[in-house]
Amino acid sequence: MDGQIEVLNHILKQYLCFFFHEQPSCWFRFLSLAEWSYNTATHSAMGLSPFHVFYGKAPPFIPQYLLGSSLIEAVDQLLFERKEMLSVLQWKLTKAQL
Repeated sequence: MDGQIEVLNHILKQYLCFFFHEQPSCWFRFLSLAEWSYNTATHSAMGLSPFHVFYGKAPPFIPQYLLGSSLIEAVDQLLFERKEMLSVLQWKLTKAQL
């Protein structure tokens, strides 16, 4: 069990370093995306995501956001940043798993 926890800690450390290196001053705004991405990524040992294991079904899909879809500029900007960070996060997760 200790070996599994050490591997998990190493993966999370590497993952968070990759993720927060992109925007160190506002990392807290995207922490929920980091958590979501980790919990919905398929893990090689299980062949399933932690979300799927816990809830017994595949995680729901987060729809892509189109810039300008919101009439409120602040909401539009936040959702656009979320979309961009999610793209970076998915790429870095793939890189971390290799």
